[in-house]
Amino acid sequence: MLIKNITDLKKFITVDGSTNIESLQPFLIQSETRYIQKVLGKTLYNTLDNAYNTGGGAFTAELEALWKQVNISNVNLAWYLYLPFANIRMSEKGLVTASTGETQQITKWMYDTANIRLKETGYNGLDSLYKFLAENNTASWYATWQADSGYLEYSSLLVNSSDICSRLTPVNYSRWIYNNLLPHLKSVEKRIIGSSIGADFFADLQTKYHAGTAGTEEQYVISTLQDIISLMAYAAAIRDPNIRQEITVMQGSQMDGISATGSNRADVSNPMSFSFISTQYTNDANSLMSQLIDYLNANASSVLFPIYFNSDKYSDPKVITPVSNYNNNTSKIFAIL
Repeated sequence: MLIKNITDLKKFITVDGSTNIESLQPFLIQSETRYIQKVLGKTLYNTLDNAYNTGGGAFTAELEALWKQVNISNVNLAWYLYLPFANIRMSEKGLVTASTGETQQITKWMYDTANIRLKETGYNGLDSLYKFLAENNTASWYATWQADSGYLEYSSLLVNSSDICSRLTPVNYSRWIYNNLLPHLKSVEKRIIGSSIGADFFADLQTKYHAGTAGTEEQYVISTLQDIISLMAYAAAIRDPNIRQEITVMQGSQMDGISATGSNRADVSNPMSFSFISTQYTNDANSLMSQLIDYLNANASSVLFPIYFNSDKYSDPKVITPVSNYNNNTSKIFAIL
């Protein structure tokens, strides 16, 4: 556990003298298991945990700096998880609460506000932690994080950063949301993009993108594909209620404990509102892909985009293909995932 006493706890959050570290410990464990290990990877987490609890020379300046960055998120998320159980005890009579004349119960509004702020601060801390990890590539722990945290899982993707994913979706540069989108990003690349432009052509573009050898025209195609993949992944992800919750918190829409009735916010618990949003992003992706296919067919040759030109995906734009019942043609490139 990365917090072992009240003194260390107070470095990251303000608490009064009655706070009992033992009461918070189960929620620190939950926070570290659910969030921190997901970011650090199990190996680096164990290294940091052992060094912190051993102390002395094992707790190097590099690891202490990482520990401080980790606990900005860890402590706030632990309190977020603990808050519903604060001042509640399990007894043979069931759930009971203690009361003294020295304290006064807060209002529901105050509770909801604190609950939201703790979670938002914790999630923003996760984003800061991702940035800290990525930027400290000379640290002794960097190779461990890179190998074990899932870093390589997304570095090989065409959409390999939250910055790219934010160009046409409201990911808002959040690395945490991006991390939650990874399964959908991988799925779109594997199941949809390759089948649309050809697996060999797509693989060639990926190789050139990561090697930094793509030409001007190829860079345009890559950039457009990145936007298409981002749109499709986001459209699929927001149909998942668990990811919707992550997105709404990171976007500061304050959904926890607050009704969205009468507001202009999509209700996180209402799948229909997000279904409509999902359809909008899917339509945007379809439109972009249609434009990209037209561009490829108009420009591909034995010199430019030769893999695409020699594939069965290429269609000579000079050849007019009759379309039966054109006005009623509702076919789409993508279906909503």
